[in-house]
Parts: sequence; structure tokens; C-alpha cells
Amino acid sequence: MRQCSIPHFPAGKGRSGADTDGVRGLLIQPTEEDWRAAWQAYRRGEADQAGIVDHVSFVVMRRLKIPQAFTNDNHFRAAGFETLFD
Repeated sequence: MRQCSIPHFPAGKGRSGADTDGVRGLLIQPTEEDWRAAWQAYRRGEADQAGIVDHVSFVVMRRLKIPQAFTNDNHFRAAGFETLFD
């Protein structure tokens, strides 16, 4: 899995009140299998007709066991993820 660092986020409190402790993020490149699964879900019209970019995110998030998304996009809720702001 290829990864690259993104800028450091300052320490603070997340929505849940948890200390973020200066969280860093990673950009994750989808695998060939991620792309195949995303296109299949897209063609089936899953997650309230979400676009292919959202479907790639869903597949990668499930693979990495990430239950929450920093978004207010209803497609993430439709796909079963918790969104962190409304």
C-alpha cells in the first residue's frame, strides 16, 4: 500500500470530545481490488446512487475498518458510516 504524509493537524478536541493529540493523516492509494469492488457497487447503484469517488472511499474505509467520515455527505450515511458533522 502506497502512502504519503499530509500536513499535521493541530491538537484539539474532536466532536466526541476526544483529544486529537495533533493527529496526522495519510493518503491511501486504492488497490486494484478496491477499484473493482467500487465499480461493482457503483453499477448496482448502492448508497443512494453515490458517485464512483464515494464508492472508492467506502471500499477503502471498510478494508481499513474506518467507521467514521469527516463529511456531511448523505451518501456516507447511506453506506453505513457515521458522519462527523451535519
